[in-house]
Amino acid sequence: MTRTAISADSAPAALGPYSQAIVAGGFVFCSGTVGIDSATGIPGNGIEVVRLIKQALPETKLVASTVAERDEEMFGALRAGADGYLVMTMSPGRLGYALRGVARGEAALPRRMTARLILEFRERGTRRRLHVPATGAEIELTAREFEVLERLRRRERTAEIAAELSISEVTVRRHVSSILHKLGAPNRQSALLMLERAELQAI
Repeated sequence: MTRTAISADSAPAALGPYSQAIVAGGFVFCSGTVGIDSATGIPGNGIEVVRLIKQALPETKLVASTVAERDEEMFGALRAGADGYLVMTMSPGRLGYALRGVARGEAALPRRMTARLILEFRERGTRRRLHVPATGAEIELTAREFEVLERLRRRERTAEIAAELSISEVTVRRHVSSILHKLGAPNRQSALLMLERAELQAI
């Protein structure tokens, strides 16, 4: 069986040592989108490509890659059917090892993002639904997002929230960003105005 790695970059050089690691790992490296967009007409971003390939070829092993850690992208890729999600800040020497593991049926995830995935799994049963009077919409929050939101409503600063919840300020900002995105609010102050008289329900 031929193991093929496809990159959306225009040339192997764009991936530098990673393309070399892919070949050294026993994979055939194919660059460009000729085999995807032009030939099959698959539209959309990487997550949409993963979903459509999995629908057409369910036995295919797919690993999404990115240059930065983004929780929502990782969750989206995994929900779409990806067998792994790698950040291209990893050691090139580990890339071939990770891809071979996926070919054997293993998953490939960075350690820090694995911890976030575990937290997401734990919180799946403790989500909260929030009715927003300002828009008439209902949004769904994780237990941790709700904890952060409650402290935002008390006008606590990022550092204070981080200390109370024993998490980093970076993690607090990530939760705030997720809350603002769900609300469709441009900033914290707008979000707080939208949440006046908001009603919380456990789901």
